[in-house]
Amino acid sequence: MYRNLPVIALITARGGSKGIPRKNIRDLNGLPMMAYSIRAGLECPTVDRVVVSSDDREILSVGERFGAESLLRPAALATDESSSDIVIDHAFQQLVEKNDGDCYMVLLQPTSPLRDADDIAAAFSLMDAADSNNLISVCPARDHPYYAFVESGDGTLVKACSTDRVYRRRQDLPRAYVPNGAIYIFTRSRFQSTGAIPSHAPVPYVMPLEKSLDVDTPEDLEVVRSIMRSGHEGR
Repeated sequence: MYRNLPVIALITARGGSKGIPRKNIRDLNGLPMMAYSIRAGLECPTVDRVVVSSDDREILSVGERFGAESLLRPAALATDESSSDIVIDHAFQQLVEKNDGDCYMVLLQPTSPLRDADDIAAAFSLMDAADSNNLISVCPARDHPYYAFVESGDGTLVKACSTDRVYRRRQDLPRAYVPNGAIYIFTRSRFQSTGAIPSHAPVPYVMPLEKSLDVDTPEDLEVVRSIMRSGHEGR
């Protein structure tokens, strides 16, 4: 429970994957990759339920084996074009009775195996200190967005950010972060107000680059294996 509201950790793990076939249950140092996210949710005292949402019954079976609840989602919500928002909306519809009031959701990407229970607990503490109900985990941006250009309709370049600071020194620019996909926390009511993961003024939970890896390619998988073997994963 958090602020007297139940907390659901949702792990979205569809069956299809092009970069690494079956990546959500691919062996990672002796465990299926998504088991690390399940364990992180189960070991966080703030979390009440850990649920795996998938169109794939084998993935759901693996999730149950490691202590998660199963939520079978329609195949139409598990395509390459399916957004996280429609998957979250389906989860709220299936997991929370309409008259049960509000709750918190912690979205845990299964391809972020280096995020652990301490990270989730620290994120809640940070959100509490900020008196907020919306948080995303981030890591430092490798390239500052003030330096970026985008192509305009006439083929010329325009600054991606509306600022005159594009040629300033990096140390003179504000700190810049990018979401790392490891943790999103928000309320059901705030999600339903827009039908999307809340993006207005979230509290940032800053994670180091080495814990922010999102496994998308075989090379990513090897890097994470190496980090875990060297002890950075903490297990």
